[in-house]
Amino acid sequence: MSDYIKLNTVRLDYLTLTSFDSGWFSMLRGEIDGAVPASAVGGYVGHRIDIEGGTIFFGTGFQRGRSHFMVSCSGEASHNLASHVLSDERLHNCACSRMDVQATVIPPDDWSQKNLRNRLEKNGKTVGFPTPKGETIEGRKLETVYVGQRSKSDRFYRIYMKEAEGVDYVLRFEVELKKRRSRAIWSHFTDNGRIFADVLLAEIQKMAQMDKKASALLAPVISGDARPLRVRSNEGDTMRWILLDVMPIIERLILSHGNRSALVDALYAALEKGEVSQL
Repeated sequence: MSDYIKLNTVRLDYLTLTSFDSGWFSMLRGEIDGAVPASAVGGYVGHRIDIEGGTIFFGTGFQRGRSHFMVSCSGEASHNLASHVLSDERLHNCACSRMDVQATVIPPDDWSQKNLRNRLEKNGKTVGFPTPKGETIEGRKLETVYVGQRSKSDRFYRIYMKEAEGVDYVLRFEVELKKRRSRAIWSHFTDNGRIFADVLLAEIQKMAQMDKKASALLAPVISGDARPLRVRSNEGDTMRWILLDVMPIIERLILSHGNRSALVDALYAALEKGEVSQL
């Protein structure tokens, strides 16, 4: 089997870190050699480095009128990159905009992706089953099942077949974490300087709960106790309250003829703190 497929364990499989700090970017970029120019990624222009177990992209773009830096890594190298960044406090000045967590297992001979899709749909899940492309394993197409809505959610699931040496194929259970969820998990990591396996394990456990057969298949992975990481779920209600109720009052005060300098100073201070927190 491929050196880069680790079975029955939880690993990061994709990682995107961002920062407004050019020093952070330069320090991390300078530690890895062999970069070649690469196509722009999401508006970020930069270089790609192929390393053992994956690829790292170093890109520069603009956010809110300022230079913004992105480091994105795929494959097994994602876990190694995360471990490296977390081990050095000088590299903590960043945020995580995406984090993919995966567990890979060998499925039984009678495993069916179509049956998985049908069971999930029967249980009321939002399921996608894209038409497989040309890739096949001994004539069998590599099928994928999606769960959730990727564009709207901070948690999106993929279960897909992956070619491997020595077996017909392996099955990868993967959850893509974004937005406030990936930021919260990464902040939890940087506060402690290391990756917490139980936090990642909790995501795989949640995935396994969607289907009994998947749960049985993931039993070697999820046998330990896991501690889920909670994030706020009322952000939408809070935002609506601020926009509809609070902002009109602030606007009236700013446009009034009274002494408004204290209010304006407080708003600028809040914005500056927000920029720092989004690094």
